[in-house]
Amino acid sequence: MKPFLLTAIAFVALPALSGLLPELNLTTARLDLHLPLIVFLALTGTGIEGAFGAFAIGYLVDVHSGHPMGLFLSASMFTYVLARLFAPVVEPRSRWSFAVLALLFDLAYGFFTLALAAMSPLTASGSASSVLLTAPLTALAAWLLWPLLALIERRKKRGERGALTLR
Repeated sequence: MKPFLLTAIAFVALPALSGLLPELNLTTARLDLHLPLIVFLALTGTGIEGAFGAFAIGYLVDVHSGHPMGLFLSASMFTYVLARLFAPVVEPRSRWSFAVLALLFDLAYGFFTLALAAMSPLTASGSASSVLLTAPLTALAAWLLWPLLALIERRKKRGERGALTLR
């Protein structure tokens, strides 16, 4: 249920954000609002449901970006797998820790996206400075999203405790 809910949040937030960002005149930086959702799925979800959610969110970003298909989908899946590798040793317990994790994973996401874009003749590649400017904005988005994500996680855990188990 969690990946569907997070995908629905991305489905609503990405078009709203694409309409808002041109008004802010952010020329070199962007806001990777989807990345905290992917990191949250990787750190708190199970493998299959999290991978499905990360794929769906990455696909939505590809559709809304206007870039050749697969660039942000591949980077989203890379970030999901990377965050999943760190899941056994890292657990976000507060807004601040989640924001720092989102910042670090956004740097990996940004540089991976740059590498993929540099290999494609159809995509104008960005710059390292844009990645470095984007990461703090993504950390801020993660910090702002944390109460909603924590609420989703608490509801999921409460639902698991109340579920009947068959023996």
